[in-house]
Amino acid sequence: MLPKKKRLSARILKEIFLTQKPVFNNKNYKIFIRRNVYTYPRISIIVPKNVDKRSVIRNKIKRKFSALLEMFEKQKTLLPRDYVIIIKQNILYKKIDELKSEFIKILNEISN
Repeated sequence: MLPKKKRLSARILKEIFLTQKPVFNNKNYKIFIRRNVYTYPRISIIVPKNVDKRSVIRNKIKRKFSALLEMFEKQKTLLPRDYVIIIKQNILYKKIDELKSEFIKILNEISN
C-alpha cells in the first residue's frame, strides 16, 4: 500500500476529474496526469465495480498496481506529478509481467 502522503485525497480527485482530460486512454487504462508542487509523485488507483463485483478481486488488482508503481517510484521512473489510474475490465487476468511491460510503454509514451 502506498504511504498516505503519496496518495491523492478525494477532494483532489474530484478537482482532477473536473478540470483534466485523460492523458492516456486505451482498453485497459484511463490515466489522468497533473503537475504537483511536491518532489514526489502522488497516485490514486481506481478499480470500478464494473471490473468485478467482488471487492476481493478489486483490491487484489489495486495491490498489484500499488506494488508496480512503488517499484517504478524507487527506480525514479515516475515524474513528480499527480497520477490517477482508472483500471478497466480487460486487465483482470493479466500477469504482473505483462502489466509491467505495458505500463513502461505507457510511461514512455506519456513522457514524450
